[in-house]
Amino acid sequence: MMSYGGMRFLGGTWRPGYLRVDGGRPLGMHARPRGEVVEALLLPPLIDAHVHTGDTFLRRRFSMMDLGLDAAVGPGGFKQDALAGADDATMVASIASCLREAEAAGVVWAVDFREGGARGIDLLRRGREAAGRGIPGGAGGEGAAGLMAPHPHPCRVGVTALGRPTGGDLEEVLSVADGLGISALRDVGAEKARLWVRAARASGRAVALHASEGEREDIGTVLSLAPDLLVHCVACTDEDLGAIARRGTPVAVCPRSNARFGLDLDVRRMTKAGVTVILGTDNGMVADPSPLAEAAFLVDEHGLTVEEALALAENAKVLIPRFAMPIDPVAGDCTVVEGREPGEALSGRAIATVAAGSLRMYEV
Repeated sequence: MMSYGGMRFLGGTWRPGYLRVDGGRPLGMHARPRGEVVEALLLPPLIDAHVHTGDTFLRRRFSMMDLGLDAAVGPGGFKQDALAGADDATMVASIASCLREAEAAGVVWAVDFREGGARGIDLLRRGREAAGRGIPGGAGGEGAAGLMAPHPHPCRVGVTALGRPTGGDLEEVLSVADGLGISALRDVGAEKARLWVRAARASGRAVALHASEGEREDIGTVLSLAPDLLVHCVACTDEDLGAIARRGTPVAVCPRSNARFGLDLDVRRMTKAGVTVILGTDNGMVADPSPLAEAAFLVDEHGLTVEEALALAENAKVLIPRFAMPIDPVAGDCTVVEGREPGEALSGRAIATVAAGSLRMYEV
């Protein structure tokens, strides 16, 4: 038997804790170790609450550009045009690359806002399969992680697939996706969004929505759609944030992406208003899919404490029932990172994850 840990982050604070493992089976969390002890830090199971895996192959090219938000990711912008021109092989490799990066960062689950209608959902399925096989020849394209060789295990990152209809394929998207990941209302229009949401609810599917990213949108209209998750909300007023808090709708923030586009994210203003703030990573072309890197950015650039930043990662547990994720932090699902002191939690390398009661040990 082995025990991993020493300190566990739970309920917004640190406490003694050990993950016991016997014969490759996780035996849950315990206050005391048993058997050989490996010093490590036990974190909540990391969930990337908002990611676009498909554009990872554009990362190198985009890093050399100086585009504003609309020109980069808006309708008719760089990303949309590039995705429209990408073939299936490039997209599958890009998605696989992003998921492998997420796994290396200790992520156990990702909420992918998958563009491209029903085809986009199929590409995500194929990309997740490819992440376990490996892709020869660096097919991940420029800027992708480059899956150059087969991997000995399947990809362990679970994915919630939120589709985005194109043309008239709404019903087909809802038949293959876990829900809808809708762009801003100013992009799709309120009436179309209402139609999509009604169809999603009738199919028992979840709904997530970008809101007030670069400019303020009417929060009453947004909340009338009863989304399970909002993304960004950077331009919300204090009154808007109060309305979101009263509704109990969680908000995924993406600090590094917001900074890249010059947006003034204020996490403390959100939490002061009572909003449940969680961490996402946004476009794969902008940043690697690591919630811990987002948390570290908030500590370094926004002045949050390590504990405040980790609390945002822990808040992602509110998504578990909303998106039917088979994750149970209470039972011991977690991300294990190298480190001895709490201050090392955001820089430590992931060495193991437990999700749905299954242990994944990383190569040392």
